[in-house]
Amino acid sequence: MMERRVLLRFVGFAVLFVFALYVGLAARPSGDQVALVWPAAGVAVWWLWNTRNQRAEWITCGVALFTLSGLVNLDTGAPVLVAALFGGVNLAHAAVGVVALRRWLPASTLQTPAQLLRLLGVSILAGSVSAVLTAVVSGWFAGADMLPTAGLVLVRNSGTMFVVLATVLALRAPHVWSDVADGLRKPAWVATVLACVGLYLFVFVAPLQYPTLFVSVAAAVLAGLRLGVPTAAVVTSFSSVLAVESAVHGLGAMSLVEDPQARAVLVQALIVLTVVVALTLALLVRGRDLAGAALARQSRDLQDIHDSALVGKAVVRRGDDGGWTLDAANPALVQLLGQDPSGHRWREVLLREDSIRVRDLVDELAIGARDSVSVEVRHLHSDGRQIWTQLHVSRLRGTQHGASLVAQVADLSERKAVEDKLARLALHDPLTGLPNRTQLQSWLATLLNDPRSRGVGVLFLDLDNFKAVNDRLGHDAGDHVLQQVARVLRTDLRPTDLACRLGGDEFVVCCPGISTLAELDAVVTRLADMLAPVLAAAGVPGLGVSIGSTLGNIGDDAEELLRCSDRAMYALKRSSGRPAIAATP
Repeated sequence: MMERRVLLRFVGFAVLFVFALYVGLAARPSGDQVALVWPAAGVAVWWLWNTRNQRAEWITCGVALFTLSGLVNLDTGAPVLVAALFGGVNLAHAAVGVVALRRWLPASTLQTPAQLLRLLGVSILAGSVSAVLTAVVSGWFAGADMLPTAGLVLVRNSGTMFVVLATVLALRAPHVWSDVADGLRKPAWVATVLACVGLYLFVFVAPLQYPTLFVSVAAAVLAGLRLGVPTAAVVTSFSSVLAVESAVHGLGAMSLVEDPQARAVLVQALIVLTVVVALTLALLVRGRDLAGAALARQSRDLQDIHDSALVGKAVVRRGDDGGWTLDAANPALVQLLGQDPSGHRWREVLLREDSIRVRDLVDELAIGARDSVSVEVRHLHSDGRQIWTQLHVSRLRGTQHGASLVAQVADLSERKAVEDKLARLALHDPLTGLPNRTQLQSWLATLLNDPRSRGVGVLFLDLDNFKAVNDRLGHDAGDHVLQQVARVLRTDLRPTDLACRLGGDEFVVCCPGISTLAELDAVVTRLADMLAPVLAAAGVPGLGVSIGSTLGNIGDDAEELLRCSDRAMYALKRSSGRPAIAATP
């Protein structure tokens, strides 16, 4: 039992098929038994193409095609056997056509000129089958010349099937009616439709006997370029109807062709030519418009990506003088630099020494010596600040000789701040902020290896009775004393001196430029006097400082100098006298 929807579709196609059969019978010039067109060929293929892949429906549609075709042939006076045979011919044509279509043209709409040519090839294949079978039937039962008959039927059935299916597929494109409605609101579109129709009427209906068939091709070109695929298909189908009517009744330019067979071939060739020309151009125009729309959409998407990127981006172009200029900077780069650098020379927003390095690297990139450049450089903010950035530069595709590049700039300020903090923690005492033992050893070793150095004094400081501060006043008070000592060492010494905390209550001061023990003794005495008020302010009896010192020269070992100063400090503690001064052993 057929579903109601399937039944309605079945009845609709059956009625359309019978109508197409009678239209074909009516397309015979007076006195001629050969119809100029046979639209039933296209309708039959369309019918089977729309059946579902179910055996019962295929069989039902096939039987209906065979039966209806035979009945119409009987109605024209053909013998029963001939009518049945021609019904089989129509069924064979439809079966071959739909199998080829489903294999070579699975899409249900026309999208490209290549698909249009495939449709033409399928039509020729199916037309060849019906042409051979028709020639055999006509030759055996009517004594017709088989070769001319096969040729005429091939041209007729192939051309008609092609025109019918091309029109149907063109009208099945999405948004057909909305596109037509939009066109009707455009005077230029309406004028083009009227112009095409007028040209076709001039060629096929006007009572003129001039060779103006080429005008129909010009009209097809106009329709294809200006009307879109669906309207071009309808207008050229209308021209096909006019061409058939002109040939049947000897009107217009067709009246010049007297030979019936030549007229039939000419009609089919003209119909196929106009449809191919119009739809090919229309498909090309639509493809161009779709490609343009896709390109514009892609361009907008790329622009959105460019504008919303968190990393600064810009195009870098090389000028005639070889310099590089920034262009198309995105908002992230504008925010990073505090200004829009577009139109500015790149060197203007780079630190000078980094600018030279970047220029050399980018020049290598431009000539193909590198694929990309990635380097850490300092850009300049509009307020004069230096900003550490990660710069990645690559060539812009589609440009010649590396004349345009793409630069991506990532802000490294936070990372650099973390690195600086970690470096400071690694080289400084967290409580007092003074350099630690690691930095002391490195700095001292550098001084002792510098030929220009005149000598260096190393002072080892240890706070006396510091444990009492922690025991009586607490560790916070002890930390405060250490911080006050560090403040004095940091602010009251010479700018060239380096004060460090080794840990606990031990400090070291390095004084470069001291070459005599007398100078070193003066420094020790002055330092002890500076620290006395700070230690007295703590209010803990016995809180003082012992300072051991050593004089170092070029080539001395840094660790040995520190040990000597340490021994001098402990010697002072044991003697409870003035600060001791020990020479380098």
